[in-house]
Amino acid sequence: MPPMRLSSLKMSNSDEIVQWNIQVFGTVQGVCLRYMVVKRAHRLHIYGFVQNKDDGSVEASLQGTLRQLTAFEQWLHSNPGNAVISRFLKRSVIPKPFDDFQIRY
Repeated sequence: MPPMRLSSLKMSNSDEIVQWNIQVFGTVQGVCLRYMVVKRAHRLHIYGFVQNKDDGSVEASLQGTLRQLTAFEQWLHSNPGNAVISRFLKRSVIPKPFDDFQIRY
């Protein structure tokens, strides 16, 4: 059997690695949201970071497949824990290499 050429392998769009930067506003600091984000990211095998911002929002940079990030986004829209998200911003960015998911201070 001849070796398979890389050009003959086709990834589906759901397997492509993408990166989103998400910023949420509302009651999102002081309610353990960052810790819940880390736990959910680990469960979904998402890489990146989450951090509090000076304006009272929480920002996350998330890298994974479209399927993983969509599942994360759906979870986040459920107002996890005591968080109350009043505004949600999301943008796609060029993926940067991450090897884990962590809280940045």
